[in-house]
Amino acid sequence: YIQSEVFTAYSFYCILFLLHTLFILFQPITPAVVKKFTSSSHPKPGAIRVFYGKANDPVVPLGLSHGIISEISDNVKTLVNPPIRTWVQQNILNEHERLYSTNQRAPLGKSYDQASRLPKGVDVYKTTFGKKLLREEQVDRKYSWTRCNKYSTFGIQTPHFNDGRNIKKPLNWLQEEQL
Repeated sequence: YIQSEVFTAYSFYCILFLLHTLFILFQPITPAVVKKFTSSSHPKPGAIRVFYGKANDPVVPLGLSHGIISEISDNVKTLVNPPIRTWVQQNILNEHERLYSTNQRAPLGKSYDQASRLPKGVDVYKTTFGKKLLREEQVDRKYSWTRCNKYSTFGIQTPHFNDGRNIKKPLNWLQEEQL
């Protein structure tokens, strides 16, 4: 009895497999015009899904790109704390900086005298531009300040020093030679 059930189940699956194979073999071939529509919604395994409007377009190489390849720029670490230069590197940099026209007008980091560009008769220290405004009181918006002082600030005070002593540490990192 058990052998007949196993044989029946086995024969049933064999018949299903044969029917499935025959169905695939005798299935009509899909025309190319129809295939471009069906492949956009149901592509074959491993195939790239292509929109049917672009199905007949020429294939563009994947490596094709427009424009120029941008170079990697400096990161923040090298800008905030540049590496120590040797004497030769510093002299080469000084020579390059000397050739800039802006460096010839004023030293690097300083603004050159721009008063020569102003119209004649303009006093650099006394002339102001724009509308004259009256210095007025702050607008009272009728807020209810009964719970706290009108001139109080919110939050906790941030510890800082105006002389910049907290900035000293990140700007002077230890170099690899000093570690």
